[in-house]
Amino acid sequence: LLKGLETLPLRVRQQTESAGRIADFLAEQPQIARVIYPGRADHPQAAIVKKQMSGGSTLICLDVKGGKPAAFALQNALDIVLISNNLGDAKSLI
Repeated sequence: LLKGLETLPLRVRQQTESAGRIADFLAEQPQIARVIYPGRADHPQAAIVKKQMSGGSTLICLDVKGGKPAAFALQNALDIVLISNNLGDAKSLI
């Protein structure tokens, strides 16, 4: 556990940078209605985020155009990201 804590800041910083790039990519996709990510200027509370946080986040929220059927189709098409309700895991989840 202690060994893993040594590199935690580096890993979280990299995860945050990656999440920001993914959020920007998703925001440009025609199939995506909305991306909610604290590191983006269009976040509803961007001013507060800028004051309180040094980075965005490792979590991304998005609305898929086409409603529930399109959202489930996206989930089912993913190979790397797992469908789960456990946010305490070390894996990428949706």
